[in-house]
Amino acid sequence: MVNYLKMSTYKFRLIPLLILSLISLSQAQSKIKNEDWVYVQEVKSVLTYINGLYKPVPVIRLGSSDVMHFQFDDINDSEDKEYRYKIIHCNKDWEKSLISELDYLVGFNDEPLRSWEFSQGTFVPYTHFYIDFPNSNTQFKASGNYILVIYDKNQKEKPIITKRFMVTEDKLTPIVDFIRPISVIDARRNHQFSFQLPMKNLSTFNPQRDIYVHAIQNGNWLNAQYNLKGEIFISDVLKFNSFGAINFLALNEFRNFDTRTLMSRGRHVKKINREVTPIEVELVYDKSFEALTYSLMFDFNGKYFINNLDFGASERRPFALTTQNLYKLRDLNNIMERPFINTSSDSYMINPKDYSSDYAQVMFSLQLVPNLKDKYYVYGELTNWQILPENELKYNPDSEKFEVSLLLKQGYYDYMYMKVGPDGKADLNSLQGSWQETENDYTFLTYLREYGARYDRLVGVRVLSSRY
Repeated sequence: MVNYLKMSTYKFRLIPLLILSLISLSQAQSKIKNEDWVYVQEVKSVLTYINGLYKPVPVIRLGSSDVMHFQFDDINDSEDKEYRYKIIHCNKDWEKSLISELDYLVGFNDEPLRSWEFSQGTFVPYTHFYIDFPNSNTQFKASGNYILVIYDKNQKEKPIITKRFMVTEDKLTPIVDFIRPISVIDARRNHQFSFQLPMKNLSTFNPQRDIYVHAIQNGNWLNAQYNLKGEIFISDVLKFNSFGAINFLALNEFRNFDTRTLMSRGRHVKKINREVTPIEVELVYDKSFEALTYSLMFDFNGKYFINNLDFGASERRPFALTTQNLYKLRDLNNIMERPFINTSSDSYMINPKDYSSDYAQVMFSLQLVPNLKDKYYVYGELTNWQILPENELKYNPDSEKFEVSLLLKQGYYDYMYMKVGPDGKADLNSLQGSWQETENDYTFLTYLREYGARYDRLVGVRVLSSRY
């Protein structure tokens, strides 16, 4: 005979466990920042590539052979960690969307990171992790915004990394043109755009209501322009004609330095101390660019590249598969070479320089008239475009300069200096200056939010340079 009293008691015991589980899940979700963020100090060099190439914003095409490669380093020597990943679908405003995992993924979501390499020949030991998307376990069904979450299985409630990326349906090709800024004040220091969307390949009842556009400069989401709206719809073309609506400070070319070798001084390096671990690199001190005229300098629009000339002759790992789809990244100065194999077997030919490059303690210094009311930060992709306490320069009365030291992997780095006033307002213009001649990368993302739909579709992407 069934003991219904015992079953009822068992059910009541399950209720508190279920409540605790839901509370734990809610707390874990609340700690996740839906932006590019590194939550722990021991994780470094978080990078993404699309089909083996660096892109300002990581975007792959739905249903195509595109592959996003994601990698990072862990400089903590603990062997108790088991990193896993989760993928969260978001709406156009980077809030968790209403659809379930079954609606946007094929395969599994909560999966371990199975690919890693221990560092070789480095003074600072680390573990290099990497993974490709989509892979045999995880494929995408829906377009839109996504957050990749990396966490430790032993501390599931604490995220390690969050990284934004996008999946596009590639149905629209925006027409973007640079135009002279309308404002006389902005004419010499800003980049302004005209923007049109041919709508022939997309069926929507009310494009002026349902279409939204984000504009991002150099992959920096903090100064992006969100939710731009079209105003005129004529002959299947949606026109964005607001005067000066898509308008960015052009700023200046990025400063840069070269630590591809730690045996001799590279670009903008003043001194290298190999007698300590980690190796110390002191950069030539910087000054404000505000009062200077524009000077053409080659840069990578805020990005950085991992490379190691000290171990450049190391052999590549043998790769069994053969394919004609081989892409190579070579920048104009031959800074690095990164082969990419685009197959359906989750295979990526990892560059040995990713796990043979060492870490160095890099000293930045900025010469300014002391003004202790303002704060100054190193800024760029090397800081995930974030303004963080560990990137703040502090005034050193002995050297009479503002200084900060960051642990960075060997490579070629772009950077700027950010000033934050007493009111908390961030200001790049004061230390960099702004000139219309500056070359920047711009990414335009077009979203479709139809009435009654449960998620925002990404239907078009356009990337262009202000110089071409």
